[in-house]
Amino acid sequence: MKQFIIFLISVFFFIPIFSQNRNNTWYFGHQVGLDFNSNPPVPLTNSAMTQDEGSATMCDNNGQILFYSNGVFVWNRNHTVMQNGTGLKGDLSSTQSALILPKPSDNNLYYIFTVPALLSTGVPLSYSIIDMTLDGGFGAVTTKNVSLHTPITEKLTATLKSNGTDYWIVAKEYGTDAFLVYSLTAAGVDPNPVVTNVGPVINDLNSEAGYARISPNGSKLCMAYYGNNTSQLFDFDNGTGIVSNPIPLVSTSGCYGVEFSPDNSKLYLMQPNEFVLTQYDLLAGSPTAIQNSALEIAHLGGTNLGCAIKLGPDNKIYVNRYMQNFIAVIDQPNLAGTACNFIDHAIQFSSGTSWLGLPNNLYNYSLTPSCPPSLNNSSSATICSNQTYQLPSGTIVNAAGIYNDTIRSVGSCDSIITTLNLSVFPVGFLNTDVHICSNQIYQLPSGTIVSIAGIYNDTIRSVSSCDSIINAIHVLINDVSSSNMIDSIYEGDPYMLPSGQTVNSPGVYQTVLVNSIGCDSVITTTLIKKQQLLDCLILTNAITPNGDGIHDYWVLYRENCFKKLEVNVYNRYGSLVYHSDDYKNDWSGKYKNKELPDGTYYYIIKVISYNGKEHFFKDNVTIIR
Repeated sequence: MKQFIIFLISVFFFIPIFSQNRNNTWYFGHQVGLDFNSNPPVPLTNSAMTQDEGSATMCDNNGQILFYSNGVFVWNRNHTVMQNGTGLKGDLSSTQSALILPKPSDNNLYYIFTVPALLSTGVPLSYSIIDMTLDGGFGAVTTKNVSLHTPITEKLTATLKSNGTDYWIVAKEYGTDAFLVYSLTAAGVDPNPVVTNVGPVINDLNSEAGYARISPNGSKLCMAYYGNNTSQLFDFDNGTGIVSNPIPLVSTSGCYGVEFSPDNSKLYLMQPNEFVLTQYDLLAGSPTAIQNSALEIAHLGGTNLGCAIKLGPDNKIYVNRYMQNFIAVIDQPNLAGTACNFIDHAIQFSSGTSWLGLPNNLYNYSLTPSCPPSLNNSSSATICSNQTYQLPSGTIVNAAGIYNDTIRSVGSCDSIITTLNLSVFPVGFLNTDVHICSNQIYQLPSGTIVSIAGIYNDTIRSVSSCDSIINAIHVLINDVSSSNMIDSIYEGDPYMLPSGQTVNSPGVYQTVLVNSIGCDSVITTTLIKKQQLLDCLILTNAITPNGDGIHDYWVLYRENCFKKLEVNVYNRYGSLVYHSDDYKNDWSGKYKNKELPDGTYYYIIKVISYNGKEHFFKDNVTIIR
């Protein structure tokens, strides 16, 4: 329904919201771009521009590219350098190097404002003028590099004035707390800015890098200070150009990208190191409440770097991915917390790479207004219970009901009088515990696959894209256990495994048991063959320890099929001449390291089997050298 209202407005007269098609084609980074004339936007790889940071584009009223710039060069719609389109005063390493605005009340002239990189402190804030009637409609730069102010930071943004026709251009003086707010009207640029001294004084060059953005309704201004652990939120008066009421927004590391949600209720800050994306609730109330509303909605960490973030014509916020061939998106930026739905790898580029910056374009541009007769209009709009609705006049509502709303033109004429019947879809909430095994995955109701323990906020949406059920699903991981056990059996004897299966021979057997929650427990049983005691004993009755390698040692057993073998050897007089608590087939007929005389000796052997039983053997052994 909202789209229908916008269409009716455009039929009768031009107001700023119609001309957002001017923002429909983006070029940025190294030869990449996005075409928002389709939904979802189509990735572009036909750009002639290589730019590390700030760029700007300008489309006609149908969303087709007119020209684009990195603040140094200007390329026309054929992707060739525009006549006289070189040597502008921006920089490849300036955060918001360029800003393009159409001249009010003139659809043929355009202003390109430029700011230098921080290391170029002697280069001023400047503007150049493009005339699109020249070079057969491809345009040419006529006036170039008109100086406005120095020293200047890399921050450069703009918004429509409250009259809906003219513009405010906002810049920041380097090394002071001064905001410089220039007016652009049909008469051109007023070189005398509105100066407001407010907020921090930051003299660090790195801190003055970072984006400045004004909210879509022109009421808020946010400044990111990359080299400093704070950013600043201000009130902005789009009637007077005055900046006021600073609120510091503290971060663990400096911010670079900033953006507002399309309904002006949320602010997003990007801390590039570790890729931390934070959301603030601008409707929380007091400055302290706004500060305390910070929610981390994405933290990629590692070598991932966050860069510029920008609201697109489709009311999604796009998140640049440094030196990557894709771009991320915040799919529902009006929603609180993770419900805003951050999606990495949202759009893939077949060639080229995104870098730090995104186009420094306005949300809306002005067109020459006219004053038509009033139109009475009735409109069956529907929102979700966690959303707000902006009436044509700009009023925000969130409750079901009938609203009478009036849009006035710049001349204060009633243009469209709307009676709106607003319906609200309810939202259901569920909390669920889910148990899975450590080798399994779980599919959330929305279709997302997870395999890591945690609490997942998952949303099922109806056909109308409203949240139908929001699940807080607590996924619990139950480990798959494994254990090993060793036992022994006699060949042919039955043996029962943990599963209940009976086997009767040695070997390695694996048993899989399933517990009460369906997870596997794996038990590996190794069965060693038991030897009969008499099968492994030899009880040799003679040794010849003469060093010839034959029968030099008294061998009593073949295999170790018992726990211990104790040996005592006596001479014919009954004296103990050898003893071992744990015999190893290693006696060579010596007593106290001296050779015993040849002859017959008597022994007593005690064998302790694995079951603990004792067996005794008595006999004699003869030493013959």
